Amino acid sequence: MYIAANEPDLAINMYKKAKMYDQMIRLVMKFRVDLLKDTHHHLAQQLEMEGSLKQAEHHYIEGGAW
Repeated sequence: MYIAANEPDLAINMYKKAKMYDQMIRLVMKFRVDLLKDTHHHLAQQLEMEGSLKQAEHHYIEGGAW
């Protein structure tokens, strides 16, 4: 619905709150590609603090901070 209403940022935020990171990244790649690297880095830090080290590693690598 957010995409249909031309509100991709709200859709991205919805997926972030639901911890549906794959869908969130997909929308960032489509609508906010300039923020993709920062998004990966932010997710990596968040996941690392939560103890999800394998997922954090994935996002660090995708964000170029390997």
